[in-house]
Amino acid sequence: MTDSFLADGYAVPKTGGAYMKFRQGQNKFRILSAPIIGYEYWTEDHKPVRSRELWKTIPVDADISGENG
Repeated sequence: MTDSFLADGYAVPKTGGAYMKFRQGQNKFRILSAPIIGYEYWTEDHKPVRSRELWKTIPVDADISGENG
C-alpha cells in the first residue's frame, strides 16, 4: 500500500464528467474510499469490462450504440 491517495503518475482528466462540478469559492465533498483508476466499457450484453490500461483499439464486443451511458 502506498502513502499517496492517487496512484503514481496519475494525470487529471482534461474534460469534465457528469459528476460534481467544482465552482469558484468553497466546495464541500466527502471522499469515502480510495479511487478506482482505470477504464471501462460495456459489452453488447450490458456487462462492464474494466482495465487499468487504455485499449489501443475498440474491443469487438463493445456496445458503441450509446444506450448504456
